[in-house]
Amino acid sequence: MKKIVLFTALIGMLSSCSKFMEESSQDLMVPKSVKDYKEFLYGEGLKNGTDLTPYLELMTDDVADIVDDGCPISNDWREKMWGYYTWQQNPELDRLNTQQSDKAWDTYYHKVLIANIIIDAVPDMEGSDAEKEDIYGEAYFLRALSYYMLVNLYGLPYNEATAGEAMGVPINLAPTIQDEQFRRSSVANVYSQIESDLNASIQHFKQAGLEKSIFRPNLATSYLLASRVSLIKKQWDRTIRYADSVEMSTTARLMDMKSENIGEKTFLSRVNPELLFSYGGYDLDNNIKYESGWAAAYSSAPGLTDLYAKGTKEEGSDVVKGRDLRLDNFYREVTCWNKAKKYQCPYKFYTGSYNIYPQVFRLAEAYLNRAEAYAESGQLDKAIADLNALREKRFTSDYELAANQQKEQVITLVRNERRMELAFEGFRWFDLRRWGCPRIEHLYTDINNPTSGQTYVLEEGSISYTLPIPKSELDKNLVIENIIRPENNPQ
Repeated sequence: MKKIVLFTALIGMLSSCSKFMEESSQDLMVPKSVKDYKEFLYGEGLKNGTDLTPYLELMTDDVADIVDDGCPISNDWREKMWGYYTWQQNPELDRLNTQQSDKAWDTYYHKVLIANIIIDAVPDMEGSDAEKEDIYGEAYFLRALSYYMLVNLYGLPYNEATAGEAMGVPINLAPTIQDEQFRRSSVANVYSQIESDLNASIQHFKQAGLEKSIFRPNLATSYLLASRVSLIKKQWDRTIRYADSVEMSTTARLMDMKSENIGEKTFLSRVNPELLFSYGGYDLDNNIKYESGWAAAYSSAPGLTDLYAKGTKEEGSDVVKGRDLRLDNFYREVTCWNKAKKYQCPYKFYTGSYNIYPQVFRLAEAYLNRAEAYAESGQLDKAIADLNALREKRFTSDYELAANQQKEQVITLVRNERRMELAFEGFRWFDLRRWGCPRIEHLYTDINNPTSGQTYVLEEGSISYTLPIPKSELDKNLVIENIIRPENNPQ
């Protein structure tokens, strides 16, 4: 059984699930059951605890920097991610010209390999039909999610007119480690593979019919990712149908911020009833600081935090009308060392937060995907209804958006609502790519003179909305075509 020999050899190569090895013997246990392979998928496929894209938020317009002049502590937390924040030609080089390796490419392709191995092995596994259907569903979902991330990081943005020729990422469905250098597939072919995997995942999860925890991929997550992919492809009817299916396939509900106080917990925690799937890792707090005691760091941009309605106090009362409670649930106000500056630090999650992982699929996205599809297809009343259904759970009062608005106005409302609701969950960069790659400016403030700095610009439609292939891959793959980004000097 060639695949089992490969599987056990791969286990030996990787820092993997120790249960597959017996220290008392030099022999490796041969995985046989669905349970064995599910442990492998969890340990090596999902591989929670590692943030593969710590730079993702820092490239967007949701982030600015802040310098705390007068602070006796000289830590500048901006330097390692400077190449991404300023959209450099080679973003892996930091401010000190040190290599900060981008690990996403290698790790996502590792996840693809794990999925390929499991899909190939299912027929020979020991387990019930339902268990086999379920692990099929998980493996196809893992492969779809991995290719979704790869093509949105390293492939050109999806455009129906050019997708057939545009550079995507390599596709490899082999269940073995191959001594082969792969070329890029087209963006269209990568999305076709993602959709094929999601369709398979959905059908297998349906056949399995098993109850799942939020720490395993499930039917609702496959529907939600399918909705996300359809949104990118501007397939509005399919986006709506998949979003509807999310609601019908889960008991999750929107968290009501008026009555469900998270207390000392962060928004992304086990008490949140709208989580569908929790995975991944978190390095954002290495760059964005939610406490004072540093010379410089990244922060949330005023252009984002100013969108949230602050509300007004009723005279003679502590009641605040019309306040967007996401400002209280998603952020923490930080006062700088010198007391002269305050900023809203994103605080949906922090490292080690309440037995949860920070990358999440949650119900609110289904509402926003559907609202955008309704707005783009001219079903404006339905778009407003979805936004109001979400806002009703987020505001103290006066949450309703006015009806009878023009299409462009409703699209703007949808995009702003999406920006506020999904802030710092890994969506903004991909949203900007599919909305035409708008112009962004970042100021890199002078640490010795906080009133000045250097302005870097990401021009509208720039090729720099796509990351270059990491050096680690270019060193071993001599045939793959790289994205050549322009030099980006301060203006």
